[in-house]
Amino acid sequence: MNAAPALSMEHDALFRDTTLGFYLDDKADPIFHLGTVTHLEADAPLENPSPYRLYTVLQGRLGHAAAWHGPGNHFMAALSDGQPPLTALGDTVILWHLDLASDAWQAPAAMPLRRAMTLAMLAADAAYKSVAPVPDAQLPDKTTLCDYQHPAIQKCARELKGRTPAETARNIFYFVQAIPYRFGTWQETASTTLAKGVGMCTTKANLQVALCRASNIEAGFIEAPLELSVLGIIMPPSWRLLMRSSFKHYYAAMKINGRWHSADATFNDDVCDAFVEANPEFAQLVPVTFADGFPYSPSALMNQTDPFLRDEEVLTNLEEEMSKKSRFSMQHFEALNTSLDRIQSVYMPLVNQAQQQFQPVQTARREELVA
Repeated sequence: MNAAPALSMEHDALFRDTTLGFYLDDKADPIFHLGTVTHLEADAPLENPSPYRLYTVLQGRLGHAAAWHGPGNHFMAALSDGQPPLTALGDTVILWHLDLASDAWQAPAAMPLRRAMTLAMLAADAAYKSVAPVPDAQLPDKTTLCDYQHPAIQKCARELKGRTPAETARNIFYFVQAIPYRFGTWQETASTTLAKGVGMCTTKANLQVALCRASNIEAGFIEAPLELSVLGIIMPPSWRLLMRSSFKHYYAAMKINGRWHSADATFNDDVCDAFVEANPEFAQLVPVTFADGFPYSPSALMNQTDPFLRDEEVLTNLEEEMSKKSRFSMQHFEALNTSLDRIQSVYMPLVNQAQQQFQPVQTARREELVA
């Protein structure tokens, strides 16, 4: 491990994009300055891991063959017998750590910061549990992912029914488009996405197609390239360094009055506003507008393809794509989602939940002091 470099504004900015930094909000800066930043060169091990030290990866990957911590992930690193050491994988790793047994952290003046850290860790844990992945042995059969006959999907489709099929299609589009976008696992049924209330391109498109099929509207899927220069806008900078330069993007297509329409409901209004703010040349993408004769597809605009899909293949399912295993864990996704959650304010319910969980503990401690 290299000598600890001086804390910098760059390190501070990276810390704010971590899961803990995100939930610490206005307490992130004073807590960051109580810690230390170190650099690990490629393949270097984490030296002297301690059960009293809280670590957060600011940049790079730290771990071993079985598992790794990515940018924004926090952990305690005491090793058990037989566990391989944590090493820098690939490029240099920038690591922030806080000594929880230090006089500065245990001082009475630091009590508000310790409380903020407790709340942040509870909120991060609540966020993870709210989207906890299904164990591999319980993953749904890939042929059942678009479960349009599920009672919840059928009920939602009835509630979205319009006076005409075109109006129903429009209602479905705006319903799915309003759902917050979050990176995460995509091996889930449409009814699961509906219950979670968040999704990414594949899962939101799968829900949209399921609602269409439950409403007797012909629908399918479109595959299109999407550049990191576009999608990276909603990622923390440290994560962009680990990504490919382009992605396969999937969205729904809906047939209205005999004509296919691109109907990309991937991103809600907040995220679309962020895209356009960073790329003013795409100003025509907001406000999001979809109706009979008015397809909507940011990728069609960027790739200069036909939004009415006259030359595109409409896929009947995404079974193969949605059954692929991800190289990221849910902890990785939670750190990757910090920029998105800040844009969409998705995190606020989790903060409130953490505060409610913390309150009984705080009350009990006060009662002990009084006694």
